[in-house]
Amino acid sequence: MTGELANDARRPFPSPAMSEFSADTAMPGDRADWETVPVLSVIIPVYNEVQTIGRILIEVAKPLPEVPKQIVIVDDRSSDGTSDWLRKNLGQSEGSWRRLSLNTSGALQLSADGPQNHAGISFTVLFHERNRGKGAAVRTGLASASGDVVVIQDADLEYDPNDWSRMFPLIVERKVADVVYGSRFYGRPHRSLYFHHYLGNRIISFLFNLLYNQICLTSKYVTKCSRKRSLRNYDSLRTVSGWRSKFPHR
Repeated sequence: MTGELANDARRPFPSPAMSEFSADTAMPGDRADWETVPVLSVIIPVYNEVQTIGRILIEVAKPLPEVPKQIVIVDDRSSDGTSDWLRKNLGQSEGSWRRLSLNTSGALQLSADGPQNHAGISFTVLFHERNRGKGAAVRTGLASASGDVVVIQDADLEYDPNDWSRMFPLIVERKVADVVYGSRFYGRPHRSLYFHHYLGNRIISFLFNLLYNQICLTSKYVTKCSRKRSLRNYDSLRTVSGWRSKFPHR
């Protein structure tokens, strides 16, 4: 079962008022409730994102505060210092953390201290030996994802992680979908789209719907949230002659 949810395209995050960012997360206080909360695996493919990687980690820790998170970062052989930043800041990140912050120099600070009802956040950092593309980075991340639900988040801050709060409940709480996609065309106001881009998207979407007997609003999805078990039946990142489709097909 799939569901669709509107998502703003390239909506920037508000500019911070301070030079230090932090994120605290809280979980239900009852231990029995904690054990029933599904884990969310956040896959972040990274390539030359040294300017934003620290801030995106802070941002992905904020939404769904009651949900434990596994953050899977896959560096696709970056050449701008991203790999070094990851090794320096997350090289000793084993364990579960309750507080993330960035200091004024941009270094990531992790703390396990905090109230016992705070959600745990763990990190899995992987490196490609050569540049293989975003699709390969996502597949690498999926292979290491251990959560019940998986979301794919770009490291360039193009999409707002706060949208997860509208997608996650459709899968876990309401149980009306196994996969939820964000759409560029519906919901809240978004930037104006080029006509040729819009037309091309519609034509490709029509062909996919015709071929796979589906009703999907767009083949070029933005935020993607899914039960991990659903990904076993889909190859959503198959590459054909260098062109990667985001549309799931069997």
